[in-house]
Amino acid sequence: MSETAVAATSTTEIHDSPFEDSDRLVAAGKFLGLIEKRYVRTLNGAVHGISSILSLLLSNLLLLESLMYPKASWHSSLQLAMAVCTFLSGATLLLFWNKVQSWQLSTTSRQEKGLTIQNMRSLNQGRGVIGMMAFSIYPLVLALDQKQEATSRVFLSDVAFSQTLATSMLALSFYQASLTFAYSKVITSFYTGPRIAFSLALLQYRSLPALKEAFPAVVDFVQDEAVMIIACVQFGFLWYYLFSRRLVSKEFVQKACKVYHPTLLFVWLTRLQFSAWWRTLPSTMTWYPAYVTFATVLVMGLKQLKKMRVSKASSTVGTSQNTRRRSSIQKAVAENISMTSLRLRAMDASSSS
Repeated sequence: MSETAVAATSTTEIHDSPFEDSDRLVAAGKFLGLIEKRYVRTLNGAVHGISSILSLLLSNLLLLESLMYPKASWHSSLQLAMAVCTFLSGATLLLFWNKVQSWQLSTTSRQEKGLTIQNMRSLNQGRGVIGMMAFSIYPLVLALDQKQEATSRVFLSDVAFSQTLATSMLALSFYQASLTFAYSKVITSFYTGPRIAFSLALLQYRSLPALKEAFPAVVDFVQDEAVMIIACVQFGFLWYYLFSRRLVSKEFVQKACKVYHPTLLFVWLTRLQFSAWWRTLPSTMTWYPAYVTFATVLVMGLKQLKKMRVSKASSTVGTSQNTRRRSSIQKAVAENISMTSLRLRAMDASSSS
């Protein structure tokens, strides 16, 4: 299921409402002049929904399995199934490219970020359509290579194929970057960086077998990173879809994503540090794990510093309030003593007279 849920109308209307309107879901006419569009939409939606859910489930299973040493015997089969489902999840939305939604459930509004509706649509096209296809291609190729079947190994060992694949992935990654860049440069580097780095390494070493021979750990890195990204994206898209159908609240989706996404990132980073990436990856790829590790530590450090400042400010406010409360109590006591003293003096004066 996807945040990039589409509305198959006959026009390319741009809207930012998260809720589906039955009027906009009506598909009139025939696809390619042969098939009723509503049938195409129903079939396409079914394939998209099933493949997205399977992609989410398999990517989470693979993320847990990645913590195992050695990896299970069914690892390559699971990778292959996950990659195929993820690719279908994105490819099924190409038919409705201009209908990709233009909203997200963020704690900061689109207007506060200074973004247009088209910026949001391009972001969702970049990560929900092109991204799902790009994230799955290298895991798909590596899974086929790990199956060790004679036909696939001969095909994947071909230098021309490796060079064509790397060049095509560079072009696809740069196109994805052009879609997401206006929204966030950090997210763009996070989504496209690993695929650009691996493509450059593949171009440098000419073929996949040569690259694997020089750096055996590169396979696990590419697969695990893609699994982590796919799991995060598909998880968010699933809840966004349910929200668009009014099945969950905005607050629930925000809380779920705030817990799930950092947890997956920490699991992947833990696995990454144990792999000693600084000496097991080619030079064109080491910048990415260094960048993600530094950025994560920096963000968490800044958040902790912010919490400490808020806590200190709250403590200061509380102390100030307590001081003012004590001062008011002392003032009230002093006033009572003064009034009592005046009354006693008045009583003494009246008794002596």
